[in-house]
Amino acid sequence: MKCSIIRDLLPLYCDNLTSADSNEEIENHLRNCTECTEIYENMSKEEITMTEQDKNIKPLKKVKKHFLIRLICGILGTAVVLFGVFMFVFWGVIPISSDKLSWTFEGSSMEGADGEMDDNGNFIEKRRYTTKFIDIVFTGDCSCTREKYDSEYIYNDDRSITAHHHITIYPVIKIPFDDRGENPNQFSWGISKYNDNDTITIHCRDKDMTFYIKDLVEESGLTLE
Repeated sequence: MKCSIIRDLLPLYCDNLTSADSNEEIENHLRNCTECTEIYENMSKEEITMTEQDKNIKPLKKVKKHFLIRLICGILGTAVVLFGVFMFVFWGVIPISSDKLSWTFEGSSMEGADGEMDDNGNFIEKRRYTTKFIDIVFTGDCSCTREKYDSEYIYNDDRSITAHHHITIYPVIKIPFDDRGENPNQFSWGISKYNDNDTITIHCRDKDMTFYIKDLVEESGLTLE
């Protein structure tokens, strides 16, 4: 077999991809050809070197992969902790304790007007009115508060509506440049009208306090008339 053919077959022979008959021909040729034998030996050395390099690289890849996973987990863990601290300190996730909350009553009013729009889109005033409010001013024993307010309405058979109001107040740390005014630890909730069965529930850390609004109005000593 010619040297050119043997040299073309040597890469396949080194990878054990040649047939038994081809192997016999190649080996017979190598026993008698110094040049092809030298080429074969060089190929074998390169194959051994590449195999050793792969063995050395694989552990390094595993170490790098393990380090990368730990780094990502560390970054995510730190982000979760910082987010939790931010939510707890600056946003507020735990309601205020009842002993840290007090409230007072204040009277206020708002001017308004009834009317209609003319053909040119101008408002024509027909009647002016004043709406009185009894404001419940909640004050937290903290630097600042955040409030959550919700209401549910029940439609009764006599077509009246019973309202149940829910207020949750959270203590937070005052953020710099906060625009809540001079008393960021206060929250005002106004009453303008109510039914006898309307209630307000204040959700605190240690308990929920539910009051009939009519009782709070009587306690205030103020009137809405």
